[in-house]
Parts: sequence; C-alpha cells; structure tokens
Amino acid sequence: MRAAIYARKSTDDNDRSIDNKSVTRQVDNARAFAEEKGWTVLEDLIFVDDGISGAEFKGRPGLSRMLNSLEHFDVLIMSEASRLGRDMTRNAFYLGEITDHGVRVFYYLSREEEKFDTPETRLMATLRGYASEVEREKASQRSRDALERKAKKGFNTGGVVYGYDNVPVYAMSQSGEKTRTHTDYAINHEQASVILGIFTMYRDGHGFKSIARTLNCDAERDYPELSQKYFQGVRPGAPRKGTTGSWSPSVVREMLLRERYVGKVPWGEHKKVYKGGTQIRLRNDVFLHTERPDLRIIPDELWNAVQKRIAGMRVAHQTSIDALTASSGRASRYLLSGLGRCAICGSRIVSVGGTKGTGATRRNTPMYGCSHNQNRGSAVCSNKHKIYQEEAETAVLGAIQQQILTPESVDYVVEQALQKLKHELRKPDSRQEQIKRLQADLAESRRILDRLSQALVDTDSPLETVLEMLAKQEARKKELESALEDVKRVIRPGAFDERRLRMLLTSRMTDFRGLMLGDVATARKALGELLEGDIVFAPVVRDGAKTLAFSGKTKAGAFWAPAFAVQLSALPGTRPDNHMTMASPRGFEPRLPP
Repeated sequence: MRAAIYARKSTDDNDRSIDNKSVTRQVDNARAFAEEKGWTVLEDLIFVDDGISGAEFKGRPGLSRMLNSLEHFDVLIMSEASRLGRDMTRNAFYLGEITDHGVRVFYYLSREEEKFDTPETRLMATLRGYASEVEREKASQRSRDALERKAKKGFNTGGVVYGYDNVPVYAMSQSGEKTRTHTDYAINHEQASVILGIFTMYRDGHGFKSIARTLNCDAERDYPELSQKYFQGVRPGAPRKGTTGSWSPSVVREMLLRERYVGKVPWGEHKKVYKGGTQIRLRNDVFLHTERPDLRIIPDELWNAVQKRIAGMRVAHQTSIDALTASSGRASRYLLSGLGRCAICGSRIVSVGGTKGTGATRRNTPMYGCSHNQNRGSAVCSNKHKIYQEEAETAVLGAIQQQILTPESVDYVVEQALQKLKHELRKPDSRQEQIKRLQADLAESRRILDRLSQALVDTDSPLETVLEMLAKQEARKKELESALEDVKRVIRPGAFDERRLRMLLTSRMTDFRGLMLGDVATARKALGELLEGDIVFAPVVRDGAKTLAFSGKTKAGAFWAPAFAVQLSALPGTRPDNHMTMASPRGFEPRLPP
C-alpha cells in the first residue's frame, strides 16, 4: 500500500508530547510505523508544516499539497489527530475530504485508525477536535497572561523598536545559576537623535516624503542642506531590514505616531485571532499603556505640535479623497498601479504627479513612475523617468488586445465556452449526485443537532461545552443548506438563448479596452490574473524626452494552453504593432483549460 506522512509542529502549541516537538521526529516515527505495517512511503508523499499553528489552515503549504495529492496514496500517517489541526469544525471537514477519497488515516502514537464512516465515529472525531481546540485556546491564554505581566511593568514582550536596545535582565536562582528573567528597553542615543530630527523636521513643515528623501541623503533639490540641518549630513541606518536599506514615507509616519517615544509603552493594541481558517489582526479599542518616563525621547511640547499637524493634514487629505471618490464614482483611477515594477530597483510603478503643457495650457496630469525614486529619492533609485497614465494604459491594453484577442481567437474562445457550457448541462447525473451528497450531509448534521439537544438534558458535560458545539453544528447546517440551494439553481439545457449569449460574449471580449477601463478595481484584478509576473518599465529617451518602455508576458493559459505565452513590449507614444513580438511553442494548438 502507498503511504503518505503528514507532520506539523507549532511554536504556540505547548504540546506536551515529545514526538510533536519536532517534525523530523514525527516523520521518522511515521516511517517506522509504515515499515512495520509493510507499507511503502515515497519521498514526494511526505508533507510537512513546521512552525505553523493548528488553527491556521489557509497558510499551510504542506496540508494543501497533501490534500491535492489524495489520489496518489492509500494511507495517511500522523502522530495524532491534533497534527491535522486544532479546530474541531475544520478537522472534521478535512477528515471527511480525506476519507471520501478512499484514504485511510492512522495515528502512530495510539496505533489506531481514524474511522469516519458512521455518525458515531464522526461525532467522536469532532469531540477530539474540540478537545484540541480547547487546549490551543488555553495555551494561548497562558502565553498572553505571561506577556501581560511583563507589559504591566513596561518590559519588552517581543520585537525590536527603533530608538531602543533590547537588554536581557538576569537573576541568580536558588541553585546559584544565572538565569534570564525578562528583557528590558534602554534608549539607543544614536537612534534617538535621528528620531528627534524627524519630529523636528515634521514640526517645521516638511512632509513624510521630504523627510524620507532627506534621511536617504537624496542629492536633488535642497535635501543635502536639510540633511545637514537636521541629521548632521549623515545618512542614518535604515530602521527595517530590507532589500533597499532605505527610509520610506510610511516608516516616517509610523514613527511620528509612536507614543513609546514620550515614555508610554503600549501592549495589546492589536490582537491576533483566527477567522475562516487563517490568522487576522484586529485592533483593540482599549489596550494597556505603561508609563516609563526613563524611556522618553521626545518632549511633550514637540510631541503635541507634531500630533496637531498630523491631525490637520489627515482632515485635509480625507476631504480631498471624499471629493475625488464622489466626482469619479470609483476609489481608484490608476489601472496599472501595483502591476508594474521598475527595471532599475525592482520597486513598484505607481501613479505619481505630473504636468502637461506650458503657460496657460499647463495642467496636472497623472503619470506612472518608480515609487522608490518618488518617495525615497535618487539615492535609492536613479530612475526619474515617467510616462503619462493614458499613454501607458493605451499601449499595454493595445498590446494585449492585438496579440491575444484576435478575431480568430475571440471566435474560438466563445465557441469553446459555449461548448463547455452545453457539455456541463448534459451531465444531470453529476449534479444529482452532488445534490444527494449534500442532502445526506444535511441529514447527518440535523441528526447531530438532535443528539446535542438531547445531551443538554441527559449529559453531565458542562453546559457551555454543549452550547458551543450546538452553535457550530448549526452554522454547519446553514452552510449545507446554502450550498444545496446553489446547486439546485444551476441553469438547465434550453434555459438560455445561444445566439444572444454568443453575441454578448463576442461583444464583451472585443471591447477589451472599454471593459478594462469601465471598472478599474475589477480590471486590475483581471490583469493580475492575466499577466505572468510584473510589467517591467525601463527608462528610455525618445525624441529627446525621458519616458518609459514596458515589457512583460501574459498567461495565455487564461484563454489557451498554459504553455503558450505572449511577449509584450512597446515604447510609449508609438503604435503597439510596431514594437511587439509574439513567441509561442511550435505546434501550438489552442484549447480551453480543463
């Protein structure tokens, strides 16, 4: 029999089992179990998630690969049920997915098989998942309580903050050994002088971008003089590790809002919770502030002046945003923002300010340019070239339309789409099987609800436990009911006008530019799916003017075979067909993806 192994270790598990403290140990023990049973384990059937919480399901690559490989093995081996996860609802769901594919599940610690084929075994699996979930919550609470005790004294609870050094604090144990009790903060005076310069510069009327470019020692305009005035002409080390090692406007803004610099150490401002099978970060309305006057860097007068200016700028900015949204009817006007990158530094190409014309005809016109050059200065990226928004979008969309959406390809795709729809509508059996399966799951969910309701009367279990299980099972029932309604609403043969649908599809595809510019937010997502990687914008000089040329590839698999790729490139202000090349494999035959 073909056996697969799944191993997971979490840094927040606090698991007491020695086996679960190392994924290597889990894999070795699972191999031994498979050899004992006479099963074969292949290297590509070993799936590992190291350092990932049992409550995380979306961001778990090992689990995803295992679920996508179910047809390649007959047996799945884990140390115990909590390795699959510590969420009773999702554990039960994924166990159902695994066993529905005919895969048997074994736990080598208990040497038992996970049966999931009767209402009773499914209920027991759900209860085991419940116990794992409760243990995870308790471990999380223990960790949070320990951190809160440190936070109330103003000690470090994790991480590094610019302006301070982390200082380990030790104490002598009863046995005479030196042990670390906690980590405290100490002011880093070199970094503190930089922070003082940032606050002073902002108070004096300079913006986030101007401060960032000054910190990066940009040689343009008056930045050298500002650097000398506020930072003694020295470029300070970057506050964060990164590819550019530079300062950004967002980092400057974050520092100007950091209350820690006036001696207030925050804790609990944000909390991490799991929703939808993944971790999200939420802001708490009330959180802890511990006074540490010895850690003050910014005096009150300077702090208050900066915060007053930030508040005023925020109101002015929001007013302009509201006016823009109201006048345009959409939140963004820039189709290519975030989809392109600079050929020099690799940062994003974004919308930047620009003008067109001279004298009385001069007007503000949006342009695309390098974000690092714009926000951090030429010391970080030398690419000062820009391209008008309309010009860039016309060239990119024209290249895609000309090379991909030819009349022949449009006809082919429309025909294949219609044929695929007809084929699906001729398969009532598959739809009926899906309906039957959902109805069976719904009936099972209702039976579990009945048993849980009875348990409220007959069992000695804690009332909170049963009520929580009831709530989760009720949510599961509603999901199944919704899914069943969706399946029943599938279009049936003869319910659509083929001629009208063909005309509509053809019209939508041929009006590619109008489709893309009609809803920019949706179009940007569509282009992100169509493009293979980023569009690269390189600085060029044409007719004596500095501008940008672009190049990139599309995933023609969105319409045709995945092996087919279109190379797009163009100089701005020229007809796309004068500067395009198409590359495709020999023997290319277009087809719709399955």
